[in-house]
Amino acid sequence: MDLRPIHQNVDIVKYDVVACPNCGYAVLSRYFAPLTSMQIKKIKESISKNYKKQEEKRKVYSYDEAIERGKLALLSSVIKGTKDSEKAYVCLKTAWLYRGKAEHLPETEKEEILRCQKEEEAFLHKAYDGLVSARQKELFPICGMDELTFDYLLAALAHRLGNLEVSAKLVGEI
Repeated sequence: MDLRPIHQNVDIVKYDVVACPNCGYAVLSRYFAPLTSMQIKKIKESISKNYKKQEEKRKVYSYDEAIERGKLALLSSVIKGTKDSEKAYVCLKTAWLYRGKAEHLPETEKEEILRCQKEEEAFLHKAYDGLVSARQKELFPICGMDELTFDYLLAALAHRLGNLEVSAKLVGEI
């Protein structure tokens, strides 16, 4: 309902973050663009100095690796000072990763499934709040979405988070 892409045999959301294994900078592929000198300085000061170089061994990511990359992309977007929409979209993608992980865990791992669901909900809240803020401050397209698609996504997230009045109002406007 929240526009998460679902494909057979592969969760493409796991591969949406581009990350430098040397400096720790990470970004969603849709937002990959040259950095300003100030952004590079901030990344070096805040991420690179504490980042342990990663060796790229595999072409298939586990959910844990993908979640780690998503969190690194969120940290990078905060440090770069990106728009609310970009940070929110990273949160949404990270929530989808937690959902995917929970879906692929055996039913016997109830505690881990519950932990993933709690993390998913926390990231959905951050995504929703950021998208609401973006709706008020930014011009369309936002996150590559037109106004109707964006409002639908907001309605779906509001519904998922239990804010039925807001969801109904947004659907009514669509």
